[in-house]
Parts: sequence; C-alpha cells; structure tokens
Amino acid sequence: MTADPMNADNSGDQVATTTLPAPPLSAYARRRPVSFAVALGLCALVFSTRPSGFEGAFHTFIKLTGYGLVIIACIGRIWCAIHITERKNRELCQTGPYAFCRNPLYFFSFLGAVGVCLGAQACLEAVLMAVGFLGYYKFMIQTEEQRLVTLFGTSYEAYCREVPRFWPRWRQLPPLQIMEVNVSALTKAVFAAALFPIAILGIEVLEKLKSNHPEWFISIPW
Repeated sequence: MTADPMNADNSGDQVATTTLPAPPLSAYARRRPVSFAVALGLCALVFSTRPSGFEGAFHTFIKLTGYGLVIIACIGRIWCAIHITERKNRELCQTGPYAFCRNPLYFFSFLGAVGVCLGAQACLEAVLMAVGFLGYYKFMIQTEEQRLVTLFGTSYEAYCREVPRFWPRWRQLPPLQIMEVNVSALTKAVFAAALFPIAILGIEVLEKLKSNHPEWFISIPW
C-alpha cells in the first residue's frame, strides 16, 4: 500500500525513473474502513468473552507468547521504517528486513495483531485475526505489486524471484554502506509501533476485570 510509510512496502535497489502510477482508488479507499471494522469486531469479542481455561497454564503460556510477538512486531516495524522511509517510491530497497521478505511491514503488523489477541488469552480471536489478515492483505499486496512492477520494472521482477512475498526466508544480507534516514518519518513509525504495547496495558486491565468479575463475560471453550 502507499497511503503512509508504515502501511506500504516498496522494495528493491535502483532509483525509479518512471512516473508513479495512481493506486486503484476503490481498493485503497476501502482498506482503512475494512481494517477498522474487522478490528472493532474482534475487540468486541475480546472484551465480551472469557475462555474457560482463563489464567490456566496453557492460557498463561499463550499470553506470554502473545507478548513476545508484540515485542518482535514493535522492533520489526521500526527496523522497516529505518530502511524504507527515505527511499519509498524512489529506490528499491533490499536491505534490512527487505532482504528476507518483500512485505516485512505487513509481516510484523501481522505478528503484532495476532500477538495482541494472544496476549488477551483470546485464542479464537487470534485465529480469526490471522485468517482475516492473511486473506485481506493478500489482495492488497497483489494490488501493490502491480504498481511496483510498473514503477521499477525488471529490477522488481528479479527481486520477486529471489525474495518471498510474505513469510521471511533467510538469505545473506546485501552490503550496506551509507543510508539516509528520514527522522520525521521514523519518529512517526516509533509512535505507531508504540500502539502495540499500549494495547497490552489495556489487556492487563481487562484481565483483572475477567479475573475478578467472570460473571460479566460470556464463557467460551477457548
């Protein structure tokens, strides 16, 4: 996507010389409302339900796993921002996380979203989040890839053959000599990444309520 640096991945290694094509308006116009609606629905489920094994050994493990994913997501999104903010739509970036997958921002956002659900011990919501995220953003990534081919041509096509679309695969990092960083964009990225740990604070408050007042919530198997 291209609406902002924290929700778009542009990848490769050469300066673009073509005019940036406009993204399909309908797809991009629907992205945020759809994402907001799905997130709102899942939040409603998390806030209204309580799994039968809440705070048991298995759910405690799930919770800690979720918190770990949130930490990875925060670090990963900032790592992406360091490498892409000054180069977005001008150069193809294959350094840092872009050496391992073509859409690392989406990947780390996926980890963070699932991690927040797991942190709330909401296994059902985590599964729904994973399925919804992968299904919807697969379409968005494919739409963006079409304009990246137009923008960067054969360089991007070669990059696609070497680097997976979403799930990272280890490969040797290309040499990086000097890299400019857009401090303003990076600062925004840090604040955006901070939303995940803020969500964890809210989850802790919700957990206290579920522990002290289980009768307020709908009991579900998991």
